[in-house]
Amino acid sequence: MNLNTNLTVTTLATDLDGTLIPVHETPQQRAAVKHLGSLVEEHSLQLIFVTGRSFALTFEAITQFDLPHPASILCDVGSTMWHRRGDGSYEPDRDYEQALLDRMGRWTNASIQSALCERVEWLTPQDPRQQTPLKCSFDFPHRALSAVRESVAMWIVEFDCPLAFTISRDPETGDGLLDILPIDVNKGSAIHWWATRRSIDPASIVFAGDSGNDTAAMTSGVRAVLVGNADEQLRGETKDAMRDQQWLYLADGIGPEGVRDGLMYHLGRRG
Repeated sequence: MNLNTNLTVTTLATDLDGTLIPVHETPQQRAAVKHLGSLVEEHSLQLIFVTGRSFALTFEAITQFDLPHPASILCDVGSTMWHRRGDGSYEPDRDYEQALLDRMGRWTNASIQSALCERVEWLTPQDPRQQTPLKCSFDFPHRALSAVRESVAMWIVEFDCPLAFTISRDPETGDGLLDILPIDVNKGSAIHWWATRRSIDPASIVFAGDSGNDTAAMTSGVRAVLVGNADEQLRGETKDAMRDQQWLYLADGIGPEGVRDGLMYHLGRRG
């Protein structure tokens, strides 16, 4: 079924791990990445990456998996933003950075780590490369998901922290991932900031994802693609929140094959 809308797709926004990055090293997965690049170019789409990775780790992925170079990179679960210059290099969005720092108040990455590690026994701070002044990240055993969610939520309320959190699952290890961010900051809010400053209607954006930290983007008024390997929690939340089920494509293909098929659906094309 083709999407029943007259609004032209302008943008492909995609998560990386478990979504655009090949889940398996197969010719089909690599071909899907190349086909996506061709579709973006053919339809003059803006391409943006929306990822939990840092800027440095995003570029490692671009090189390692031969990904197309995006117009913008929304890193660190939407808490940092980089834009491509005319010469191909990238520059940080300092206005966005300052707006988010202002929300943090007295809280820093170090003070968040100290407070939560003392309070929540299952948390282990992630590698320093995954930490920023605006994102404090932890690993935890997935079996402790409910306890971690409850403990962190209670801590935020108890100390009236101007913070929020997202929980997802590492597609490789299966471990739980916790990100502490400024309040009201997530992948969805970052996409809307990016779109507003370019006068782009969010309804013309296709977003593809696979895990828990993609929920805010999936349910933010954009068109959505759930890749075949998406977790069940994300599937349920997205289906419940989607205002029009035609705006949601449930892919059979995993990773980039699902992104490709979903983008073609939203473009009104058949494979």
